[in-house]
Amino acid sequence: MFKSLMALLMLTLVMFGCSSSSSTSVPPALVVVSPGSVSIAPGTSTRLKATLLLSDGQQIDVTSSAVWASSNTAIATVSNASGSAGTVTAVGTGNCTITATSNGAVGSASLTTAAIQSIAVSPGSQTGIVGTTQQFTARATLSNGATQDVTSQATWSTSNTAVATINGSGTTTALSVGSVTVLAGMGAISGAATLNTVTLNSVALIPTSASLDLGDTLQFTAMGTLSDGSSRDVSSLVSWSSDTPAAVSVNASGLASALAVGSATVTASFPGITSQSATVSVLAPTVILVTPTNPTLVAGTSQAFTATGSFADGTTANLTSLVSWSSSAPGIASISNSTASKGVATALANGNTFIVASVGGTSGSTLLTVKAVSSLTVTPTTPTVSIGTTQQLTATATFADSSTQDVTSLATWTSSNTGIATVSNIAGTKGVVSGVARGTAVISASLGGFTGTSTVTVQQGSTVPSNAVFVTDSTISFVTAIDAGSNLVFSNVLVGGNPIGVALNPTTRKLYVANHNSNNVSVIDANTNTFITNVGVDPGPWGVAVNPTTNRVYVSTGQNTVSVIDGNTNTLLHSIQVGSTPRGLAVSSATNRLYVTNFGQSTVSVINTTNDTLIDTINVGQGPIDVAVNSAGTFVYVANSGTTTVSVIDTTTDRDVLTRNVSVGSGAQGIAVDSIAGRVYVTRNPNFLTIIDTSSYLVLNSIQVGTSPRGVAVKPSTGRVYVAIFGSNNVSVVDPVTQ
Repeated sequence: MFKSLMALLMLTLVMFGCSSSSSTSVPPALVVVSPGSVSIAPGTSTRLKATLLLSDGQQIDVTSSAVWASSNTAIATVSNASGSAGTVTAVGTGNCTITATSNGAVGSASLTTAAIQSIAVSPGSQTGIVGTTQQFTARATLSNGATQDVTSQATWSTSNTAVATINGSGTTTALSVGSVTVLAGMGAISGAATLNTVTLNSVALIPTSASLDLGDTLQFTAMGTLSDGSSRDVSSLVSWSSDTPAAVSVNASGLASALAVGSATVTASFPGITSQSATVSVLAPTVILVTPTNPTLVAGTSQAFTATGSFADGTTANLTSLVSWSSSAPGIASISNSTASKGVATALANGNTFIVASVGGTSGSTLLTVKAVSSLTVTPTTPTVSIGTTQQLTATATFADSSTQDVTSLATWTSSNTGIATVSNIAGTKGVVSGVARGTAVISASLGGFTGTSTVTVQQGSTVPSNAVFVTDSTISFVTAIDAGSNLVFSNVLVGGNPIGVALNPTTRKLYVANHNSNNVSVIDANTNTFITNVGVDPGPWGVAVNPTTNRVYVSTGQNTVSVIDGNTNTLLHSIQVGSTPRGLAVSSATNRLYVTNFGQSTVSVINTTNDTLIDTINVGQGPIDVAVNSAGTFVYVANSGTTTVSVIDTTTDRDVLTRNVSVGSGAQGIAVDSIAGRVYVTRNPNFLTIIDTSSYLVLNSIQVGTSPRGVAVKPSTGRVYVAIFGSNNVSVVDPVTQ
């Protein structure tokens, strides 16, 4: 089981160094060309697809905008023209590579050309009715055993064009009774099928008559008798009609809908043939119930009413869209008969009116009471909340008769300063104020032309828990602190623009936040949750990790480097060149090794943190986005966003090598390891936390934790797992025992 913690109005990304999207920065990307391997015959074409995979999990079809190229145009060419981009044409025999470039990233597919050995036309035999069309397909078997759909590229013909013709896409048109051979040819190779053509002699409807309750539907079937004596369902071939469509409509497939009380006749026709008529009677309800019953509305608000009909056969139906609505006193409340808003009443002035629903001589009604607001108040009037905590405010309306009503759920709520305090306008939480930063804000509730206010004071929490979870909130440039004991937000610290990565030095209790748009790292005292300083780094900082043994901080950047900060002096020491678009980082203080995922290169860089030198580069899956290392430093786990795997690196060998890939599903984002429990946790799109056993490398479970999960962290002493949920601005807390 898990619980969800509301952190802030705009909680964005990461817990302990995952990734985010930003309106002011372009996420790194890789290109996937599909299919990745294809075989076609010389002289034929196929179209490839290019997908741009962003590090935030987005997948964008860039087939039309990518730059396509062939490694050998004597074997195959590829189009960049509008409307045909990605279309590969084989011009010779052999192998080549087709590439697609987009956003600075390149993807590829391998192409093999092979001669056609045979062609199969399907279906092998079918019967067509004169005046109708039939579809055939052609599939070629190539010399290397591969198959290719050549329906659109084959040359099609029939043995007798007086009986049936065929177009270039394999569609025949039956013209007269007989039998023809349908041929599909590619050079000297061809395949054949048989088409038998018959005429349609008559059409009969099933059923021939019916009675429907208002609002019901009925599926008619048109059965055709053919010239060869057989029968066939021709419902999709005939044209359907109703002589009274206002009462009974019938669609192109023969589905009749009862729309008004009365009767109609339904027929089906084919060129030269008309079926017998089927009579449909539409019955009125015996009773109409209008709900809600006897409601009260505040002037200026609306209410949707529902009309439910009861019929003689004991059934009921929702008739809201089929009845005629009226108000006995339109000046008190009006009610809509427009298609998009039928049955929606708008309260206008003090008084009472009957809301009436009528159809077919039957009607039902309910009494609506309308009250006009005289004043509006919000309580409490001067509340105090702490940063990260909430307070429910209440809006109360006073009416002309001095009566009052709680209108919290009806009012429109606003805050004068959302940087200090926000207020919810979402149904179920309306009027809930959240403290964001120190200061005061005026919270307003408006209804019926009146406004009430409350002045909220936001203060810093009185205590700072020793066990905290830190989450970057990129939209509002905060790092949020959550009490791991109470699961409550207790602090928000303002940092730089678009904070993404976050890491804690447990020895010094200093927190480091990579500010992607500000090109610096904020240093925070985690004991007091106060800002210390900013340290400038290479442009585009993303992930961050700390080696507590050396007290050095490592930051991946948009310059394909890792910036190194001295944690003692809060100064930039130097930068280390790594692979393309580095993102996630993980430090093993046991081995003094730093592991960096290179998203654009599908590799992991290994750095010796005793002298900050690059010592190895390891190939992993596509789009590695995050990395975690166990406490002993013996195994490294890599989340690959472009494939369905987690890569595992065994560092106990003489040279760090990729030892296996564990299949977890697509769209991996964040990864964390619990060395005590022997578990690896992977967040992946659209809403999963996947759990891997580190001894068997089996997936134990996949838990739904919320839309677009990103960063993930584990608290070793409790085994609890914390997941930053990008899509719903909260943190999910997972129980490791019950999962």
